[in-house]
Amino acid sequence: MLSSTKKILIVDDEKPIRDLLVRWLTAEGYSCQTAENGQIALDLLEKETFALMILDIMLPVISGMEVLDKTTLKHKNLPIIMISAVSNPQIAKRTLGLGAYGYIIKPFEREEILINIENAMQRQRLEEINQAHQNKLEELVAKRSTEIINHKNEMEEALNKLSGLMDQVVAEKNFAVRFENPALKKCYELLDCQKKDCPCYGAEGMRCWQIAGTYCGGVVQGEFTKKHKACSECPVFKSSTPNYTLQIGEHFNNMMNILQSMHHKTKEDYEKLKGSKNS
Repeated sequence: MLSSTKKILIVDDEKPIRDLLVRWLTAEGYSCQTAENGQIALDLLEKETFALMILDIMLPVISGMEVLDKTTLKHKNLPIIMISAVSNPQIAKRTLGLGAYGYIIKPFEREEILINIENAMQRQRLEEINQAHQNKLEELVAKRSTEIINHKNEMEEALNKLSGLMDQVVAEKNFAVRFENPALKKCYELLDCQKKDCPCYGAEGMRCWQIAGTYCGGVVQGEFTKKHKACSECPVFKSSTPNYTLQIGEHFNNMMNILQSMHHKTKEDYEKLKGSKNS
């Protein structure tokens, strides 16, 4: 039985559309459930867990817009892709404002559906990780409340610096902005690592917890989004964040790394899709 991370709910009142999407998605390894109206969709969401929902705007019983509104309130982490036979920029803008991850016009192409699904799921995973980092920041703030009082000047300096960095990100739309960490350690020196083909070996200013393909613990590690939890307990990360200011700074850097990855992935997929439509 497939896990909920591969289950997709398809909601459309046209059976040929439902059947077409089921055929495409099952061929890609997804498990599909279908609903012919909005009420059936809402009932299924109460009984089962889905990784994503493809939702038609024009539905009987309960409209797709109402289903979107109810779902984003009750199932906030469920990515939703809207589909419609009508190309209407105002409706598209409204659905995205309500929390939809995409808006596709019928008739659509197989690759267009698959790219939107992958982007939506990737975005949802990154948002969860980003939220985990925000929660970690809040936990650090709560846990170190006494230290904040004792080190008021240090805290004010750190928060002012982070505020300035955030202003820079917003003003320049530059996701490459980073907090400078004077305590950043070289993992190959700290751990006496001799894996010379590791991407971090001999490198200066590298945050090994953000680099894919490292040899931490003798095992090749995956990308940042898959190893960030284990890396937060690593001696290299802990040695690089000996005080509260640097801990907050590096969690800021981790969030910026996530946002930069999201930006690059979305841009690349958009260029691929644009290229496929022009060819």
